[in-house]
This record gives sequence, C-alpha cells and structure tokens, in this order.
Amino acid sequence: MDEDQVVKELEGFCSEKFPLSLPGEAPDKLKVLGISASPKTKSNTSILVKEALKGAESFNAETEFVSLSGKRIEPCSSCKFCFQNEIQGICKIKDDAGEIIQECSAQTAL
Repeated sequence: MDEDQVVKELEGFCSEKFPLSLPGEAPDKLKVLGISASPKTKSNTSILVKEALKGAESFNAETEFVSLSGKRIEPCSSCKFCFQNEIQGICKIKDDAGEIIQECSAQTAL
C-alpha cells in the first residue's frame, strides 16, 4: 500500500470513528491547542505538533501552538493557596504556568 492510500484510509477511518465535534457543537467551534514540551525551539517535537495542528485545521478547527521552550514553570509547593482564594485556581507562584493553564482551559482539545 502506498502513502496516498494509507492517508485516504486513515482520513476515512478518523472522520467516521472520531468526528471532530462535540455533542451540541458545530465542528467549526473546536479549538485545539498543541503544546511542545521540548527544551529546543526548533525541535522535531515542535514540527510534529504543528503538523498535527494542520490536520485539525483541515477539519475547520481553530488551532494554537504553544512552546514550553524558555518558559519558567516551577513545581507545585502544595501550599493550597489555589483552593483558599476567592477565585479558585489562582497560584501564588509567579511563573509561566498560569498563562499556559489559562490557554488550556480556553480550548476544547489538547
């Protein structure tokens, strides 16, 4: 089987078995976030994540790419601050994780 046949077969399988829409939502509302956790800015991981996002775009999904390269993300200190303040989920550690978490929560798929 050549590459074109494999692609056509996978496209048919994916669209039948895994439609890119949520119950009650039109497919054009799907928002996909691709995250590369590689420490390198121009890594194979980034290339592959961007290619996957292109596939989602072919199904009319809105896509966004985030690279964790150069981001400062501290480990959780288990202080429970995020549970104790009025707006749950706000962390007292000031790093780049909060921005990434907000971006994730705005998406329908990762």
